[in-house]
Amino acid sequence: MANIISALVTESLKTIPFIGTIISSWEKYQADVKQEQIAEFINEVYIRINNLESNPIKWDFYETIEGKKIAKKIVASAANAEYSDKVQYFANVFVHATFPNISHDEKQKFIEILRLISYPAIKVLANARKIHLKRGQSHSPQVDVGSIVGFSKLNPHIVEACITELYNLGVFSSTIEFDIHGRQLKNYTSGVPAYTAFTERFVQFISTED
Repeated sequence: MANIISALVTESLKTIPFIGTIISSWEKYQADVKQEQIAEFINEVYIRINNLESNPIKWDFYETIEGKKIAKKIVASAANAEYSDKVQYFANVFVHATFPNISHDEKQKFIEILRLISYPAIKVLANARKIHLKRGQSHSPQVDVGSIVGFSKLNPHIVEACITELYNLGVFSSTIEFDIHGRQLKNYTSGVPAYTAFTERFVQFISTED
C-alpha cells in the first residue's frame, strides 16, 4: 500500500512545472547509476575469480534458499548509489559468501555492517589490521587513535570518529574473548575498543587481504 501511495504521489508531482523535470531527471540518474555500478560490480567479481589460484568458489551456494537471499542483498547493495564507494567490497563479499567456513549468521551480519560502515572507517580498519598484525599476538589488541595516526597520517579527528563508529557497529569490541556460555574471559573496560577475532573475520570477509 505504501509503495502504491508513493507512486501516486510521484506521478502527481510530475504534473507540477519544474518539479516534474527534476523527478524525471532524478529517475534517469538513478537508473544510470544503478547500471554503471552493476557493471562495475560484475567486473570486480570477475577480477576476484581470476585472482583465486585454487578457485574454491562453490557457486551452487547461490542455488540454495539462503544463498539466494544473500545474493539479493549483496547485488541490491552494490547497485545502491549510496554505496557507490564500496562496490569493490560487495564484490569481495559475493565471492567470499560461497566459502563454507563462514556461517549464515556471520554472512548476514557482515553484509549489514558493510552497508552501514563509512568508507573512511574501512580505511581506518585496514590500518588497524596492519598494526595488529605487525605487533603480533603478544601485544595488546587495544585500538588507539595515536597508533593509527602515526601509522597512516590520517586526520586524528577522522580516525577518532571512525574508531567510535567501528566500535558502535561491533567491529571493535571491549571483549577479547567469550567462553561457550557467553561469559567474558578477556576484556577491557566497557568503551575501550580492541581488535578481536571477530574483527579479523569481518576484515577477511570484505577485503582481498590474506
